[in-house]
Amino acid sequence: MGFYKLTDKLEIGSRYEIWDPDKNLSKDAFGNFTIGANYSPDPEHWKDMMFKLAATFKISEEENQPYDPFIVHFVWQVYMH
Repeated sequence: MGFYKLTDKLEIGSRYEIWDPDKNLSKDAFGNFTIGANYSPDPEHWKDMMFKLAATFKISEEENQPYDPFIVHFVWQVYMH
């Protein structure tokens, strides 16, 4: 996982994860590749309110998986003090 702050209000990031439920069985591993961006309208209070947009691409070694291979999330995050 890694993030890079482009400006005071915007950062981008990506993550790759893989999971193999049975190490003794071949072709059963699957994983996610996620890219995203975080935007905060007030850089002085970065974590108080932000908007997040993320896209997840699911990958699998096995054919004919029953899940959706592409998911997009949009989140409005507000912390109450």
